[in-house]
Amino acid sequence: MASLLYFNEKLSDAVIELATGPGDVRSRLYSILPKILILSGHSLPPELKKELNWIQDKLTEKDKTQYGYDLGRTLRRMRNNTGSKIAERIVDLQFRVAELRKEERKE
Repeated sequence: MASLLYFNEKLSDAVIELATGPGDVRSRLYSILPKILILSGHSLPPELKKELNWIQDKLTEKDKTQYGYDLGRTLRRMRNNTGSKIAERIVDLQFRVAELRKEERKE
């Protein structure tokens, strides 16, 4: 499935940036924000779609203001510990999607 391939590629890019990017975890999460927010879970099993939605929600939960959207506002207010937990879940999601891709290629 091409959309699963695309999903895996975007998550892989995000994981590399999380591991090697400069700054603290919040700044690295900010740099991958577009890669994460563009993803749609329509090609994922329900449990992985739920995980993607949780990650996206946590990265943007405080971004809405009375004047519109302030992308990154959540991350600027986030503790590094919380950012680390989100990063761990992104890595886990990428691993699980990669496993799905392996199974898909076997079929």
